[in-house]
Amino acid sequence: DAQHDLLARHYLEGGDSDSARQHLRLAAESARRAAAARKAIGYYEQLQQLSDGSEQTQEALADLYCLVGENQRSLEIYDRLLKLEPDPRRRASLHRRRGTALRSLARYSETLEALVEALRSSRIKVPNSKLGLTLSSIACLATSALHLWRPPAVQARDEASVDEVEELYRIIPTILH
Repeated sequence: DAQHDLLARHYLEGGDSDSARQHLRLAAESARRAAAARKAIGYYEQLQQLSDGSEQTQEALADLYCLVGENQRSLEIYDRLLKLEPDPRRRASLHRRRGTALRSLARYSETLEALVEALRSSRIKVPNSKLGLTLSSIACLATSALHLWRPPAVQARDEASVDEVEELYRIIPTILH
């Protein structure tokens, strides 16, 4: 982390923006792994100033802003990313994380809308009523229990998408109450 920070500053002073971006990204990722969110935010913001507003940089910033309680800033980024993202699976993930930020702001009806949109982006049929959502949540939990008894090869293949959906269904009942 410190080494990449030093190298990034060195390259910036020398006018080598490409190398500076590379080392800022490495410093940001290192700080993020070390749970130094504020430090990682600083590196990612420097990357933005060097014209690196890549989706990866934007997404990392949004996640970190949410982590440190700057939920409004994270929402602005998630909204920008959603306008550009065509992939349904990535859209579902962005909607879910957007819902997490909204929930932290106690904007519960918007949270529910974001989570329902995440489910729809995942191409999952979503009930329109609270009762339907509750029953679907129960069904999802039952499916999750059955998931434990599937062959390991099938489990590994579906693990990421199942985890996303399970997280959504765990959150929905807390919002409905």
